[in-house]
Amino acid sequence: METQEKISVINIAVMSDLHCYHPKDDKWPIDSYLTSNKLRSPSKDHPIQALLEILPSIVDSKIDYLLCPGDVANRADQQGFIDGWGFVLEIGQALKVDEIISTLGNHDVDSRHIGSTDIYTIAKGIKKGFPINEVSLCNEFWANGFTFVEKENVRILVINSVFFHHTQSEIDKGKVDPTQLEAIEKYLSNLNDDKLKLALCHHHPLPHERFKLGSGDVIVGGNELIDLLNKYKFDLLIHGHKHDPWLRYAPGSGSSVPIFSAGSFSATTNQILNGKRNTFHLVTLTKTENASYGKIKTWEYLPNIGWKLADSGDDGFPVHSGFGFKGKIVDLINDTDRVITKDFMDWEKFIKEVPEVEFLTPDECIEFRNSLEIRFNIITHPPLPNRPKIIGKPYNPSQP
Repeated sequence: METQEKISVINIAVMSDLHCYHPKDDKWPIDSYLTSNKLRSPSKDHPIQALLEILPSIVDSKIDYLLCPGDVANRADQQGFIDGWGFVLEIGQALKVDEIISTLGNHDVDSRHIGSTDIYTIAKGIKKGFPINEVSLCNEFWANGFTFVEKENVRILVINSVFFHHTQSEIDKGKVDPTQLEAIEKYLSNLNDDKLKLALCHHHPLPHERFKLGSGDVIVGGNELIDLLNKYKFDLLIHGHKHDPWLRYAPGSGSSVPIFSAGSFSATTNQILNGKRNTFHLVTLTKTENASYGKIKTWEYLPNIGWKLADSGDDGFPVHSGFGFKGKIVDLINDTDRVITKDFMDWEKFIKEVPEVEFLTPDECIEFRNSLEIRFNIITHPPLPNRPKIIGKPYNPSQP
């Protein structure tokens, strides 16, 4: 009798680094498009209202979770935090998610003790399910700097990477210490199941220095954290902080955890520092008995235009990306050449023939595109990593 393979699938929405604040006077710096006093009309000039307007048309599957990797507020602004978390709840309600799970960012704690002596006074006072709806898990998160959210087919490790931000000298870095890592491993070592495994934190566990973004804010202990996630075969780590969306694999073996930097939902600093647009993502993660793989669909926000499918090309994060391809790019290229027998082919038909292409990271996608053109004169239009409509070989009069 043939045994049917078990397949687990979850859909996740990700909105990170809102940096919501309440402008107190004209001298307040413009750090975010999302302020607590912003009118919702015109809707395209309000990141939340603009997203609410398009959600019914862009969501075609049940969204299980909404994840927020921190920096709901900007510069520990209390009113911004209260309204920012309200905005997250509003999007979660519109998506009809089962649960909203967040973590703390460095802008969510009063590390400089401007308004309080306890850095967590505002964050703990937000209530309304922040950062996790279940009270016992919240208590673990505040006490230990991490907790595990357990669901029927999903395990989510939620890390507070600003747990040690008690003085100004500690505010630049994220950190997980050996005691936390030991406790995380003890928890994981007692489990033996095939749940989907996610990790959520604010800071990046590995250096994220491109576009001159600097290295001083990486998680201390990040390499050890990655080793643990690799050892226990986590399927994805999602973080915020850098405002630079990026999808890559951690160093290690073929089962290294994919690391997804979600970028910023509404901050303006990313456009000044690295030219990156604001982003909102829907992630589908699938796990079989032998593999896990995922797809990410991304929208970009532009003031006065609202949210639209990402189309920044090589300079931005693509509208469609993925992770989990374990093969060699050269094999995909050879498979593509066998499928493209003449002229051009509809992209959707091509994907059915070579489905592994959907699970390439953006950097792998560019490598695939460039190698295809150089080796077989096969092009895509529009060119990858934008979503192509067609793929094929341009007419060459010198060839028979």
